[in-house]
Amino acid sequence: MRTSRLVPAVGAVLALTACAHPGDSETDRQADTLATAISHPPQPDAAGFARAALATTLGKSESFAVLVAREVPHGVHAAEQTAHLVIRIHQPALEPRGVFGKSRPARDVCYEMNFNYYGIMGKPERTACPKDATPYTPPPLPVYWKLPHDAGDKLVALLRGLPSAPVQEEVLAAVREEIGFPQPDPAGKTPWEGARVVVAGADVGVAVWAGRGESRDCVMAARKAGNVRTYGLSWRETQAGESGPGCSPETALRG
Repeated sequence: MRTSRLVPAVGAVLALTACAHPGDSETDRQADTLATAISHPPQPDAAGFARAALATTLGKSESFAVLVAREVPHGVHAAEQTAHLVIRIHQPALEPRGVFGKSRPARDVCYEMNFNYYGIMGKPERTACPKDATPYTPPPLPVYWKLPHDAGDKLVALLRGLPSAPVQEEVLAAVREEIGFPQPDPAGKTPWEGARVVVAGADVGVAVWAGRGESRDCVMAARKAGNVRTYGLSWRETQAGESGPGCSPETALRG
């Protein structure tokens, strides 16, 4: 019985603590709208969420800042938290208007947000603004090698010129040469571009990709029953794995 009497008291303390953070329905709406906007497409890291936030209308205003962008260790499950952000919204002083007008001093309102692969987890929550916090500036996106703008046309021409019974290894070598992939990194670093080919009799599926995260690109093509065509994918579909299972020659053949 003693425990049951303590629970409401603890809950009341937590409620009072939460209410102690400044803010109102307008800043709640702004934070919620921003969190939803930067949830799609999914971002590869905390810096990606910060860049997305700063690219919104609110993020471009002088009243907004990202104060914290932190990676969260996680496993392979998409529902696990991957990033933590703290944003600040500045509200200017509010002068009273009319007899019943309300006044309010200038204030900073901060929200913490947690993200996983699917986007925002729950809702942004008001939090105390970190003392002496300086705005966080995300690092620029890495410059990756890009697929040529006519990669699709090159794949179509290559597939149309293949013999009726092509050899998979020979097709892959021809694709890499035609697309013009850079030479392997002499330092042995993992390249963020590649190509895969699948041959099933006379049918051929090809997928080429380059970059990662916000810079990712994918082009697929297939020769199926004598017909040749290219395929495109949404950003989300290309992110599911190293080359994204969506960006694959199997996907091209199924299309």
